[in-house]
Amino acid sequence: MQVQDKLYWPVDRPRSKAKKLSKTKLSYRQAVAELKAEINRSTLTTPILLTSMQTDAMGNPSAKPLDSGVVLYAKKPDGLIVVFCCDKYYKVADNIRQLARYIEHGRKLSDLPVHTVNGLKYLQDRQKALAP
Repeated sequence: MQVQDKLYWPVDRPRSKAKKLSKTKLSYRQAVAELKAEINRSTLTTPILLTSMQTDAMGNPSAKPLDSGVVLYAKKPDGLIVVFCCDKYYKVADNIRQLARYIEHGRKLSDLPVHTVNGLKYLQDRQKALAP
């Protein structure tokens, strides 16, 4: 996974107004490792994690970040690029962990025998099929 220290927040996604303190004690490196592991278990490819966290050569934080938000770009198997973002917590590590948890839950849901469709398109197609 590529990690960059320039945060570009999606322009159409509002920022969280109220930040939360997390109950977990997770380091930045632990959070990144957790996210990498979860991405490896998923079908996502070419992940790029954007944060404002500057790190040294070993991946340890070297300065306090200007922004705790994180953004992850990744590619789905069908080629669609998806963007995950989180800025709900005060610490970058906690927001990275939330990305990992979100991907984990999505992966677990995809294992269920339930499928979703575009409801409007489905209804329009059905209406056409039933029309005389």
